[in-house]
Amino acid sequence: MKHKSFKKRLVSSLCLSALISIPFSTVQAESCGLPYVDIWDSTVPNAFTKVATVKAIETAQTGQQHYSYSSASGHPVCVNLQSYVANTWIHQNTSTDDLTFGFIFGKQNGGINNSAQLNFRIVDSNTNTYVSQADDPGEAVETPSGSDAFIGDYKYATCCSDGITVSGIGGEEWTVIVDSVDFGIITDWSFSGGTCASDNADDFQLQIGNEYRITPACHSPSGKPVVVTNDDTDEDGIIDEEDNCPFLANEDQANGDGDGFGDVCDPCPTDQNNLDSNSNGICDIYEFADFDNDGIADDIDNCVNTPNAEQDDIDIDGIGNACDECPLDNPDDPDGDSVCQIIDNCDDIFNPNQIDTEGDNIGDVCDNDDDNDLILDDSDNCQYDFNPDQRDDNQNGIGYICEGDSDNDGVIDDMDQCLETPLGESVNLEGCSIPQLCLCDNDWKNHGGYVSCVAHASEALLELGVITEEEKDTFCSTAGKSKCGSKKKK
Repeated sequence: MKHKSFKKRLVSSLCLSALISIPFSTVQAESCGLPYVDIWDSTVPNAFTKVATVKAIETAQTGQQHYSYSSASGHPVCVNLQSYVANTWIHQNTSTDDLTFGFIFGKQNGGINNSAQLNFRIVDSNTNTYVSQADDPGEAVETPSGSDAFIGDYKYATCCSDGITVSGIGGEEWTVIVDSVDFGIITDWSFSGGTCASDNADDFQLQIGNEYRITPACHSPSGKPVVVTNDDTDEDGIIDEEDNCPFLANEDQANGDGDGFGDVCDPCPTDQNNLDSNSNGICDIYEFADFDNDGIADDIDNCVNTPNAEQDDIDIDGIGNACDECPLDNPDDPDGDSVCQIIDNCDDIFNPNQIDTEGDNIGDVCDNDDDNDLILDDSDNCQYDFNPDQRDDNQNGIGYICEGDSDNDGVIDDMDQCLETPLGESVNLEGCSIPQLCLCDNDWKNHGGYVSCVAHASEALLELGVITEEEKDTFCSTAGKSKCGSKKKK
């Protein structure tokens, strides 16, 4: 017939990463495996969506015989072919179990000629597939050879329908990918159900322009593209045809459960079957797992690793009392310092050591006056010692009260000229007591020289206010009675 031109289109198709509730199903969800098949909408990358479960057509015929090309009626059994309607189906030979993928465009019944394009591919079949029915060249061209990927052009006149069958599909892991590139004047597209309802009640309506994948019921679809190219969409160095996640970079191709989907795009990376029996988008292996064996599924257990069948949660923070480090706190530890908020002396600032110098129950890191002397820490010359007068005798920026004073005489060491003053002695501003200023065994000229030293030193201490008049008199009287400064007789 006419020369065929092939329009190649790579429809984005990726691994199953989101399972969405099924809006239509002609059979119960528990019907797994043949003769039931699942239909997946794979138009949107990263979101293959199961849209229906339909029974395959069963007859004791080959796929070609079932197509009934020479039939006067012009369409296969159980396929409700109508004008301007395309039909897709899966046929199972009940004598041999051989599977066939079939597609037919509706006859026109006096309408205008039609030109249509269709890309389809069979992947992961464990037997060799072959075109069993194609009446014109170009309707199923395997491109490239041996890829099980087909590009087809259909041109037919007002009198006829047009279609193909591909037989020899085998195993339990196969996927048929069909892409409605361009159906011309066709207005509707149906997947024909095997209950053969005359009112089309078992047919599922497909959307023209979308890509679909067909698998044995309860099996995940392949993530391979419908058209074979050398593209590397995710630029991970592995061409899409061989990439187990063609749209998510994964150079290592890790696939822990061996299901054909790389771990980075596998919705259930530890479940080879990727089961989601209630179609809620949560894999069964996660939804119904119970790690701590307390009878509460992990996805709703408020202590996944700790048995707590009662699920008590007194602070209503979503963490059960049995595993809540702060069972009376919500939130538990907002500053992340491992101290529950209810006892944290700085509940919004990280301070695991809980240092509270002045014991006011406010941690130092959030207390702006650590010594409670009414001088803010930023201005306090002794941050941790109470000194409201801010005394700083040597003007070095360090408060007097927190300077060093090794002999505890009240004079800081860097100003103390007598660092070993006995405890309790009265001292002058230089930190020296009378016995240190007037040493008895000094080389006095005579006894009067020693007494005069004591008299002057005690007067100075009296003027400083560190001794009384009576104490001064005592110092002088004691000095007069001493023998300090007396010369020994020869």
